[in-house]
Amino acid sequence: MKIYATREKNTYEITGLVQSVSWGGSISQAARKLTLKMLRSSDYYTSKFVLNNGDIVTVYDDEERLLFLGTVFSKETDRSGGSISITVYDPLVYLTKNVTTKVVTNTAIDKFIKSLCSEFGIELIRIPKISTSVKEIYRDMSLYEIISKALEVHSKLTGVAYVLRAEGNKFAIDEIGTNSRLVEVEIGKNVMNITESESIEELRNRIVIRGKGDNVLYSASDYASMKKYGSMQHQQTEDGMNQSQARVYAEKLLLEKNQEEVQISVQTVGNCEVRAGDKIKLVDAFLNLEGEFFIEEDSHEYSPESYTMNLKLRNGGAGWQAKS
Repeated sequence: MKIYATREKNTYEITGLVQSVSWGGSISQAARKLTLKMLRSSDYYTSKFVLNNGDIVTVYDDEERLLFLGTVFSKETDRSGGSISITVYDPLVYLTKNVTTKVVTNTAIDKFIKSLCSEFGIELIRIPKISTSVKEIYRDMSLYEIISKALEVHSKLTGVAYVLRAEGNKFAIDEIGTNSRLVEVEIGKNVMNITESESIEELRNRIVIRGKGDNVLYSASDYASMKKYGSMQHQQTEDGMNQSQARVYAEKLLLEKNQEEVQISVQTVGNCEVRAGDKIKLVDAFLNLEGEFFIEEDSHEYSPESYTMNLKLRNGGAGWQAKS
């Protein structure tokens, strides 16, 4: 791993000053975060270079692939312990730091997002075609909130979820779980710890979509589930939907919410390719099971002695299946 700092067009390698590196992100947050723990010493032989807020940090993996690029936003000095903790965010942080108001009238979501990014000088290099139209007033919202809410309009009707990514100093939007290479993690081989929980706390087997006033646009129920678990109703008001859209949305919600929630936490050997929003394959050779899961959150810990990662996963399909 190589780590560089750029300040006023001058670049310095700081790998030797870094004691440990951690980075990660979540599908529910805009920017990925990098934390550096750096040496601080009055010793004559120790470099006195200190990162400042606003400096650019670039990290490359052992194969010289770009792992992280971002801006220093804060630093904390431990004067007794001789170290400095540096917090760096990738360029998506600026989507949360710019607030505006936008009035959108029947514009395709992909075209609206492209226009918004262009207005603020953000280079959007990739976005799926999303022809669903949005008609909305986004008042006093960050760019991240506006983009997320616009994408949600399409997600409600189709079930397709999206993740925002930084690609270097540029920006991309991908469907969740569409990573080109599926990383495989095998229990008993490269997994240090794994816990799995199953819960019906958030299960809902009746969905009611209301429009304006007390008008019920559509309701969907699973009576077999209600008999098994008891009746649990979710209600949502969608003033902008017609009855046909409400039916599609209600049935989609019923499919999503009418199931036991499976959450898996894994600590395993680190892999720089793994990040929130991707799919990962778990294999349990002892029980002859395998399954694909979405990564909700990833956290990587790197030092010269070791590299591990912690992942929070959720069901990405049929869950555990017998190995083929």
